[in-house]
Amino acid sequence: MTAAASPIKAVAFASPTRAVAAGAGGVTVVSDDAGATWRRVGASIGSDLTKVVARPGGFGYGVGPATIAVSSNGGESWATFGIPTPLPIHVASFFDPLTGYAQDTGGTLRRTTNGGASWQVLDPGPALGLFQDIVPLRGGRVLLITARGVARSTDGGESFALVRHPTLRNNRIIRGRLLGTASGGSRVFLLGRRGILRSTDGGRSWQRLKLPRVARRAPTIAAGDCAAPSTCWIVTTGARMYRTTNFGRGWSDLTRPVGVPLKAVARVAAGARGEAFLALAQAPSPGEQGVVHHTSDGGRTWAPQVVEAQALGWIDAVPGRAWGLARTTRVLTTTTGGSTGTPSVLSIRASKRVILKPTVVTVTGRLAGATGGEQVALYARGFPARILTVSSGGSFTSLYRLRRTTTFVAQWAGDGVRDGDGTPVLKVRRR
Repeated sequence: MTAAASPIKAVAFASPTRAVAAGAGGVTVVSDDAGATWRRVGASIGSDLTKVVARPGGFGYGVGPATIAVSSNGGESWATFGIPTPLPIHVASFFDPLTGYAQDTGGTLRRTTNGGASWQVLDPGPALGLFQDIVPLRGGRVLLITARGVARSTDGGESFALVRHPTLRNNRIIRGRLLGTASGGSRVFLLGRRGILRSTDGGRSWQRLKLPRVARRAPTIAAGDCAAPSTCWIVTTGARMYRTTNFGRGWSDLTRPVGVPLKAVARVAAGARGEAFLALAQAPSPGEQGVVHHTSDGGRTWAPQVVEAQALGWIDAVPGRAWGLARTTRVLTTTTGGSTGTPSVLSIRASKRVILKPTVVTVTGRLAGATGGEQVALYARGFPARILTVSSGGSFTSLYRLRRTTTFVAQWAGDGVRDGDGTPVLKVRRR
């Protein structure tokens, strides 16, 4: 069978049966039977996008330098349009499929209330220069995030006033480049490298979340996302991952369960409570481009999913749906957390759980229902990742000479018929 009408330029195998192929024009096809049959994934927008944003109810939109793409039916169809200016789009945000706001690189702010058919020029008032983001909220409230502060509208953008709140005064979080924003209802989160700000009243008042302490200092955030009402996930520049469910009053360290090196993480997307997605900027090992890691148990375990031949450029999520941007023209979406097949069970154990001196420890694992040849990644803290081949009996083995307390995590990406899985942390302790 021909894989696609467009010429195929690259093929990568995640297992003996699971393959992802990329072709001309950005087409991507997937095979779950070693190439005997292929199916196309993702919807091609036809114009370059730089981000994709998830909204409730199957509504999502993408933004590029010259194009805005909007879908209200879970990606089944898309409306694409621009704004009435020859200048590139600097930032754009939509509240629903009809109501959106955009600023071009010249600083002009516009609003549409009919899905991009026409635009009105707005006066941003005290919000000078290029915005970091536009956050539309329910009740006609709109926030313009600038490096100088936050301007707020309560009449759909007809007028704006500067938010004068002590937390925003000379705040380093918004003075620096924002990593992202998240909103839902009246709640807003602003994530920057220096911290997280949140508002629970539509942007009228603000609080700064306490960050976890690393060596008695607040870490620098490399990537993160928040989900209403009170959950945030962050990856630090020091390659650690944390999660809070109570506005930063307490943080859980999830570094060890993730397994994959956190320096490879480009984007974090928070979905339902306890659910998050990680998009990798680079492959942690050969053949793993286009991998998304997913958790649904609060970060206790993570399952990798091979969804694309190249790394995803963007990912975003809301409860019940996640969206990903493949290359710059194709949007992927899932309502199942990326799971498409039969659940699988992966487990590992160690020959010793406690060592008294440098010792060789055997780590063995089992993939239930294996047919043989599946590839499992075994991560040991302080060691390079090892890619192990599963036997026909479902087992795999690796030896480590341990000198200190070491944690292990095993993961496999599935094969299309069976979903991927990840193990909880296995610890071998040096007494």
